[in-house]
Amino acid sequence: MAEGKIRIKDIAKIAGVSATTVSNVIHGRTEKVSRKTRKRIEEILDEQEYAPSMGARILSGKSSGMIAVVVGKRQEWEQESEKLEEILREIEKSLDEREYYMLLHFVKTAEEFVRYAAVWKLDGVICIWLNEEACTRIRQMCAVPVAAIYRTDRIYGKAGEEVARFLFKREKQRIWFLDGTEEYGKVVWQGMQKIFSKKRLLS
Repeated sequence: MAEGKIRIKDIAKIAGVSATTVSNVIHGRTEKVSRKTRKRIEEILDEQEYAPSMGARILSGKSSGMIAVVVGKRQEWEQESEKLEEILREIEKSLDEREYYMLLHFVKTAEEFVRYAAVWKLDGVICIWLNEEACTRIRQMCAVPVAAIYRTDRIYGKAGEEVARFLFKREKQRIWFLDGTEEYGKVVWQGMQKIFSKKRLLS
């Protein structure tokens, strides 16, 4: 790898072509570039470990390579900081392996993020601890793919509701609930109780 940041004109000098030709290869505009020249430039790019700047990717009109990670519910950050750090670490690792940049932003509302996102050209958004309504709002306003990571207790609560609905449809009314995990079992049971209460199966 060459010392310092390698530039397009450096690649062009090594390949013996114009900087415009190198730029065209980098950004996929290869209609007027011969296969031999394109292959030579691509080999040099790999050898020199060339990485286009974020600004260049945006101006090219193609993928910016930027994924926004939006974290909500401020009151829970301190209480669950270790869990959040683990989630962010895994997301960053996965994005880095796929050559994406991670933009981290903390918000109270979806609108707050939409204003922030308006100045960026995003390829996607990952929402952490935002409700479904907020995620839907972000998806509609940003017009990019949106993935959501909900709180674990919310997921287990929903699972309890689904179990209760399943049992109710089969007309089961005498139910034993055995819990081997103090942390999540209570949440599952609360989800079941929510449905049973509606069906008047609990006193």
